[in-house]
Amino acid sequence: MLPRTFLLMHCWYVTSSELAGKLLMIYRDCKGAERTRLKICYLMRFWIMTFPAEFNLDLGLIRITEEFREVAAQLGCEEHFKLIDISTIPSYDWMRKLTQRKKQAKKGKASLLFDHLEPMELAEHLTFLEFKSIRRIS
Repeated sequence: MLPRTFLLMHCWYVTSSELAGKLLMIYRDCKGAERTRLKICYLMRFWIMTFPAEFNLDLGLIRITEEFREVAAQLGCEEHFKLIDISTIPSYDWMRKLTQRKKQAKKGKASLLFDHLEPMELAEHLTFLEFKSIRRIS
């Protein structure tokens, strides 16, 4: 539960590329700590399996993951090399296309004045608009 939450919320503090870079730096610097290196690789595998779209859409993250694999290969860690495999991730181009909106023809002008509404009507309208905005996020 904690690793999933961490990987879900890390973007509030650092980008995915920065996080992967820090993990790579720790991996490189762990001389003689094979168990720590293996744990880092398992975290990377969990990240790849849980959030595959990130590895398909973020070019910086893809580059660092490939660099991670190269370092594991140079160190002769075949098991680590196999854990950090992003070649089997499906393409998420369809997702990118799905989230892009088609440009619609301009509709008539809309008034942004609310002085003609009663307070309860205004509250209902704003609540509905907030609901529509939040619904698009989740």
